[in-house]
Amino acid sequence: MSCVADRSDYGRDIANFVIYHLPEARDALGKDLPFHLPRLSDTTTTLRVKNGFSDRHVIAMGHSLGGDAT
Repeated sequence: MSCVADRSDYGRDIANFVIYHLPEARDALGKDLPFHLPRLSDTTTTLRVKNGFSDRHVIAMGHSLGGDAT
């Protein structure tokens, strides 16, 4: 294992979190969420991949700070 972290997968990791674990807005707004979010159903994730989000806007912003995702 290298001493330097491989940062090439950060974008993929964030996209997978949003697709497979980010709760629907109706299930999350105003509620305490568990520390470990469960994986969403195959139906929900398939719809997200095909159609995006029906109940919220996802905006991605980033910058480079020494090539690291922060």
